[in-house]
Amino acid sequence: MQTALILGRHTVHQLGPAARARLNSTFIAMFCVGGAVGSPFGSVVHHAGGWTALGAALPLIAHLYWTTDHQQRAAAKPRTASL
Repeated sequence: MQTALILGRHTVHQLGPAARARLNSTFIAMFCVGGAVGSPFGSVVHHAGGWTALGAALPLIAHLYWTTDHQQRAAAKPRTASL
């Protein structure tokens, strides 16, 4: 968790100084909200099916998201006429 926090804040601080404070506040707030939502969710998932169920579900969800996003981007690209 500490590594994710440090890398996230490092990324925020590389952005422009004009937006740094606002982005840092948003990042920290979302980090705390994610922890507050994730803790009870993890407890419910562990009670319902154990960590194996979550370990199988998360990569599947990520793969489905990547597949649909990749297809949408390919459909949105303008096609050039081939010579």
